[in-house]
Amino acid sequence: MASHLPTESEMQNGDVGAVRLIIALDIDGVLSRQLDEVELRQIPDSSELPFGSAWVEDHRGVTRLVHTAPAVIAELDDIVQLPGVQLVWLTSAPTFLPRAIELAFGGRLTDGIVLADHRKQSNWKMTKLVGHVRSVGNPPYVWADATAIEFAFRVSPAFRNDDIGPRQRLLICPDPSIGLTLDDVEAIRDFGLDVLGENE
Repeated sequence: MASHLPTESEMQNGDVGAVRLIIALDIDGVLSRQLDEVELRQIPDSSELPFGSAWVEDHRGVTRLVHTAPAVIAELDDIVQLPGVQLVWLTSAPTFLPRAIELAFGGRLTDGIVLADHRKQSNWKMTKLVGHVRSVGNPPYVWADATAIEFAFRVSPAFRNDDIGPRQRLLICPDPSIGLTLDDVEAIRDFGLDVLGENE
């Protein structure tokens, strides 16, 4: 598995094909649910972790638990393989992502690009995503994030009122203690098939 995912700047000179739908994701609270202290104390060591869970070292050398729902990962992977779909990762820890994909995602969701901001400036995720959407022709997009969407609504009336970006978007704010559910993924699939013209 590749140890590196391309960033937006690395893709600018490459042929990314016709992007008809963007799916933008984060790991924490979206694909990896956030456990409380009681749950964390009940987690076994690495040799006994269930499939879809792994201890992964981040860019600071801190080991974090990535705890996914494998069925959600598998269904999402099917969607992002559809022609015209581009997977985008909004993360402040791009070096952590390939390890999480390898160890916790079972090698799925590998074909995305990374939109990162190491400084974590206020509302950087919305700014990066909207800028990227515009740069590839303003296609419809899905954005799933446990906290950043609600923050963008508070600080950006234009984003809240859907006055920037494409007319079609699907925003999902999962409960971080649960993460994306299969119902959420079904909504993403239906939205995507409508956009791609494949829904009957």
